[in-house]
Amino acid sequence: MTERLETEARNKIDPEELIMGVTKDEFTQLAKSILITILHRPSEGIDPRLYKAGMTWGMTGCHVEPVEDQFGGHIDLTRGMMARQFLSYCVEHPEVDKHIMIDNDEAVPIEAPFRLALWDKPVVSGVVASYNDNRKIFACFTVKDRYGAPRFPSVRYTGKLPTRGLIKVHGVGTGLLCVQKKVYETIFDAGENPFEIPKAIRDKAFQSGILKEGEDTSFSRQCERYGFDRYVDLSVHAVHYKSVGICWPATNFDDDMDAQDFKVDVRDYLHG
Repeated sequence: MTERLETEARNKIDPEELIMGVTKDEFTQLAKSILITILHRPSEGIDPRLYKAGMTWGMTGCHVEPVEDQFGGHIDLTRGMMARQFLSYCVEHPEVDKHIMIDNDEAVPIEAPFRLALWDKPVVSGVVASYNDNRKIFACFTVKDRYGAPRFPSVRYTGKLPTRGLIKVHGVGTGLLCVQKKVYETIFDAGENPFEIPKAIRDKAFQSGILKEGEDTSFSRQCERYGFDRYVDLSVHAVHYKSVGICWPATNFDDDMDAQDFKVDVRDYLHG
């Protein structure tokens, strides 16, 4: 009954009074609940488009902080530090309960942080694409194939991505990610550090020269261990600037595909 009355009340609201499907007051409260951190290395700075977006987010009421990667290749240390600083920030700003991480070499739509936060899920990522010679363009999240193996969808094999919808995934990247406060609290309370790559994996890397698990995979494993589902909002896209701007090609989107029908190709890159 309560849900029906709320729906009827919302239907009576003038569409011009809505922002992204919520009232202006609700949007203001949402913005105030978000801390956005933009991770960058001092030698690289922040992409000008992202810097401009950060100023706009600040004007909506979001808390926006640039964070320097002081540890170079030890990115899990930096992200763990960001998680701890976020919780400290929440003590002084109790209205904040959502942490959005955006990497400095991306351009994202102005509405991206709000769309991720509006789902009110523990962990929600946008679609960030990357590239290497073997996989070509691939999405930085993993979906289990029909045999249960987690794989990164690629243009080469999976081919098509839906343009909208929320899907539950196996692992998420950290380049454009929304994490609720309770996720960090749970991991810290268990005596772990969010994003920390296990020592055994680092030890093997010293022998092989290959680090087989990044901080994003480690974080996804922690979330799975403590019962937090991971999701991807297929309508939120970043352009990832490497030597060229990389995003999922427009010709490989399918407007008619239902997000729940999306399947990853079994030939795509396997990641445990």
